[in-house]
Amino acid sequence: MNWTIGQRIGAGFFVTILLVFVMILCSFYSLHQISAGVEKALDRDVAITVAAKSIERDLLESRRSEKDFLMRLDEKYVARVSKNIENLKSNAKSMASILRDLDDSDSLAKADKVLEGAETYLKAFNSLVQCQVKRGLTPNKGCQGTFRGAAHSFEKAVEKLDVE
Repeated sequence: MNWTIGQRIGAGFFVTILLVFVMILCSFYSLHQISAGVEKALDRDVAITVAAKSIERDLLESRRSEKDFLMRLDEKYVARVSKNIENLKSNAKSMASILRDLDDSDSLAKADKVLEGAETYLKAFNSLVQCQVKRGLTPNKGCQGTFRGAAHSFEKAVEKLDVE
């Protein structure tokens, strides 16, 4: 083919423009793929952070309810502790699921330790509650109530024997 110099320059210019256009399309595709990957990674990081903060909050609320129970000896705080620990375990399971997908065995082991710790804490707290109930949540209940009744009976018996 005999092309004139103008046709050769025009064809070269066309091929150059075509290659630039293909490079732009490839760049946009790559950028989109990278953006999607980064966005997915950020979403996972945010989910892990939210779960961790929720675990921390649930633990603090459980400890607060535990202290309220010990100070007031009111059984409504027992339910609060149980609810908070169940929320904590749910958040830890969510975090563990994300970490399992990421194949992060170190962090997954830590999440499993959180679950074990929560279970141990709840068992220990329930044991404490049982001991407090046995002791008596009020002066007239449990062992404390029995002792109080015996002391009052003894006091009345001593008063009857009191001879002046």
